Amino acid sequence: MSHIPELEKKILDFWEKERIFEKSLAQRQGRPSFVFYEGPPFANARPGIHHVLARAFKDVIIRYKTMQGYYVPRKAGWDTHGLPVEMQVEKELGISSKPEIEKLGIGEFIRRCRESIFTFKKEWEEMTKRMGYWLDLKNAYITCSNQYIESVWWIFQQIWQKGLVYQDYKVVPYCPRCGTSLSDHEVALGYRDATDPSLFVKFPLQKPLFGRSSFLLVWTTTPWTLPANTALAIAPDEQYLQVRQKDETFILAKKRVSVLKGEYQPLKEFLGKELIGLHYQPLYPAKLDKQGYRVVGADFVNLEEGTGIVHIAPAFGAEDLQLAKKEDLPIILNVDEEGRFKEEVKAWAGRFVKEADEELISDLTRKDRVYDAGVITHPYPFCWRCDTPLLYYAKDSWYVKTTAVKEKMLQANQRINWIPAYIKDGRFGNWLKENVDWAVSRERYWGTPLPIWECQAKNCRQKLCIGSIKELRERAIEPFDWEKLDLHRPAIDAIFLRCPSCGGLMQRVKEVLDCWFDSGSMPLAQEHFPFALVQKQEQDPKELKRLMKRIPFPADFIAEGIDQTRGWFYTLLAISTLLDLGPAYENVISLGLVLDEKGQKMSKSKGNIVLPMEMMERYGADAVRLYFYLAPLGETIRFSEKDLVAVFRKFTLTLYHCFAFYQTYFGNMPNKTETVGYQLLDKWIVSRLHEVTAQITDYLESFEVTKAARLLYDFLIFDLSNWYLRRSRKRGSVNFQKTFGRILLDVSRLSAPFAPFISEIVYQGIRDKQSLEAGSVHLLDWPVSQKAHLDHDLNQKMEVIRQICELGLSLRAQAGIKVRQPLAEMKVKGEKVDSSLLELVADELNLKKVTLVVKGEEPSQDWLSAKQDDLAVFLNCHLSPLLKREGYLREMIRWIQEIRKEARLQPNEKVSIFWQTDDKDLLDVVQSFKNQIEKETKTVLQQRQTISSTKKEINLDDKRIILAFGERL
Repeated sequence: MSHIPELEKKILDFWEKERIFEKSLAQRQGRPSFVFYEGPPFANARPGIHHVLARAFKDVIIRYKTMQGYYVPRKAGWDTHGLPVEMQVEKELGISSKPEIEKLGIGEFIRRCRESIFTFKKEWEEMTKRMGYWLDLKNAYITCSNQYIESVWWIFQQIWQKGLVYQDYKVVPYCPRCGTSLSDHEVALGYRDATDPSLFVKFPLQKPLFGRSSFLLVWTTTPWTLPANTALAIAPDEQYLQVRQKDETFILAKKRVSVLKGEYQPLKEFLGKELIGLHYQPLYPAKLDKQGYRVVGADFVNLEEGTGIVHIAPAFGAEDLQLAKKEDLPIILNVDEEGRFKEEVKAWAGRFVKEADEELISDLTRKDRVYDAGVITHPYPFCWRCDTPLLYYAKDSWYVKTTAVKEKMLQANQRINWIPAYIKDGRFGNWLKENVDWAVSRERYWGTPLPIWECQAKNCRQKLCIGSIKELRERAIEPFDWEKLDLHRPAIDAIFLRCPSCGGLMQRVKEVLDCWFDSGSMPLAQEHFPFALVQKQEQDPKELKRLMKRIPFPADFIAEGIDQTRGWFYTLLAISTLLDLGPAYENVISLGLVLDEKGQKMSKSKGNIVLPMEMMERYGADAVRLYFYLAPLGETIRFSEKDLVAVFRKFTLTLYHCFAFYQTYFGNMPNKTETVGYQLLDKWIVSRLHEVTAQITDYLESFEVTKAARLLYDFLIFDLSNWYLRRSRKRGSVNFQKTFGRILLDVSRLSAPFAPFISEIVYQGIRDKQSLEAGSVHLLDWPVSQKAHLDHDLNQKMEVIRQICELGLSLRAQAGIKVRQPLAEMKVKGEKVDSSLLELVADELNLKKVTLVVKGEEPSQDWLSAKQDDLAVFLNCHLSPLLKREGYLREMIRWIQEIRKEARLQPNEKVSIFWQTDDKDLLDVVQSFKNQIEKETKTVLQQRQTISSTKKEINLDDKRIILAFGERL
């Protein structure tokens, strides 16, 4: 579409050859630091267009801060552990379950995982470089390295020593496909609407109630859990009803009688507590080790939906399990870890539970235990990695007690500057308020091994948390080749320790850590803290605080997608708070999601993936970056290539064309005296630039990137190009040349963080002509607004002049008269109008005269008029024969310029133009103004009776003239 992408590639070569990135860091070394953390991406999948969004916002801030004089190291990072990697390897191996992995061998599986982590590392690095995101890729932190893992172990041990790690049997969100539990923040990443059964079932009471055989009416959306039912829960202090419907009697909450189908007869109203202790007949009887199948009271019974009687399956509900512990209820775990019914559920043994729902409903219908069956669409959690519906499943897991620091996290959040601001107390703040303990263990393979060893002696079961390789080595029973140590499974599982309590054998627990614990540990782990700073493993809190001052902490700035409010943003804050370090970051930009143009998620299956490299090949990286900066911050973006093209044309090409004009005419302008109006125009553009510079700086200081980008965008298009340059193109003066060059230099500096390529292109061209010393615009300081150049009064006066022009253009449009057609006069009325600037209005609107009038001097009604605030303009639209001739002249000049443009001629290149017309008026215009036409268009006009070459036939008020390109002269 343009040569811009090719120019950008040349800039990339220039940066690499001249080591501009390295120089930008070196010249700031020793200056105050600005701390930035790069959130680690996975490199086992190709980068998408949404990855450009976050990287663009990161780069604009750290470039800006570097230009301000800060030293801004920016270490890259790679997230390498967890299910994303394991699933990719499983796919390559054609397997999909843990038994298949263990059959292959954990060691072989781990080897394959390690090989796959950087499958697309090259593509990530190429995209990063191509978009101009300056990042230290050579010294990246890698979460699967021994050094990184050792620091993660040390962090975990610190939390352990605070008594904030525990093991418990709880119902956890569980992915049967991946065979592992998930944390609540992971679950939050995978919610979407799903259609499930909506089933009302009848549980018969064992004995009559109030003299009648009755059914307890219960609602569920998980029929598969009914075989695990061991109790029914009610709200003790709520009113319940016994109702008669046809020949059956039902019991439900009074507030929920709307769920009944058809007419019913109320029989008895009573408090829920009267039901407690009653026994009912189970739908699927099982042998119980405790007293079950009874009604119990619970404070979580919801009377906003269902029937007010809740089916309790302790193995598959967190509140259910808590209630079971409180009421000493039996627990039936009749589903295996692959989400399939066990043998005791004979009818559906081996079936995936959710696939058995329909058959369960049919079975209950045959048994006359179904009151009503339908479907419901509601939010349901799916595995954020494999898209399998999650189950809630009772199992042993390891937890970090984040609830113990909930208030500290809430307080720390108040110290963080969130952009957009509403995230602080909204999405993120609400998440913190609802905080639950973090389930950190995963029953998987490729991850940071949970550093907990447990004594195998039955009467001991002592647990030990290891915090370093040195400690592991000291406690190990058998000698080991520590030089070749790999901290991953299965090698780490083969290291046994001696129990300090009983001398027995200690074996590592089988779980690995949640990979979000890895990424949340990066502020310390990327520095191999504390081991890179001390010879011994420090435990003194005061010493640790001192050591923390020697690493980059906290981050001054981070940025990622809004989904990270449940991910990296949360784990960074949780871990730093657990370590009593306060918030891990001080300013954070939370970005919206990127969907396709129709609002759908991008995926291979839908064929709607947008590849970032393709977009940059077509329109350049600057346009893609600006496209995201200009989008509503924090909101979902529907990616539109059409809108990207608009940004490319309006920003990138506009700045390039401004630069090209300067390049073409530099040094070819006479030193002539100009009118006051144009002298003020030069003064205005300088003042306006300094005003915009101050505003952009204020926005960037507040991390309001979108506001800053929009201001820069508007200044370039509307102030510099559409007003100043358009009004100055024909001036031909040294004053204009100096002013325009000065403005372009500062615009290149202002644009450098946002559009690093076109800024460099402009700077390099100006550098040659102005003999500037700095080798790159990115080695310059950020421009500073100077009060001496600010003239707010002039800025306001120029704004009034531009409003007058807008009103004048609207009147021309109303009259159907093009701007190329000269008009005789406009009169202007307004207290804030500076008459010395009216010549700009005359030139802009192609008027012979513009005069200022006061009240009472308004022209006759024959003139068109328009008003805005206290401004009024009056336009004489009468066209005299002389004005018409001038209009024809301007039209012919425009068409000749169009022919020159199509022939791609250089501005100083002279050519012949053939012309032919039978119209007397047009013939007279060409002959009368021949010299003027030839001078303005750098052509020689040659009349022809016939024209056989490629020609343009032009109609001007039904008058016809033919123009054609002749030859270069």
